Amino acid sequence: MNKSFLRTYWKSGIIVLIIFVLSVYPFTSDMSLPRFPFRDKVIHALMYVALAFVLYFDYTNSNQITAKKRSFCYIVFLFPFVYGGFIEIIQGAFFSPRTAEWLDWVADIAGSAVGFISAFYILKKTNGNR
Repeated sequence: MNKSFLRTYWKSGIIVLIIFVLSVYPFTSDMSLPRFPFRDKVIHALMYVALAFVLYFDYTNSNQITAKKRSFCYIVFLFPFVYGGFIEIIQGAFFSPRTAEWLDWVADIAGSAVGFISAFYILKKTNGNR
């Protein structure tokens, strides 16, 4: 991994690490967190909104826009989807009492899509037509 990649994506890297820690930490049901329907799915979606948004921001602020448009798809769009699936697999395999759930992954994907679309429109509006 080269230094320019780390310099470009350090914010995204921090969010990836935060998501990893929150995903493998053995939360218990008796914790005093607010309870509401589908709380877990909302939390998953919000984490991945943040990841996709910051990835899009980091990517558009790098010098790769004109040079590597194809990498955009891999970095910004597919990475959060794959990462969400990876996290679900390792939760079920290695981090008991955490479990792997398909609906968590669906929430990750939905959050990623919302983050990507939000970043596109917000950055387009603030930066003009890039």
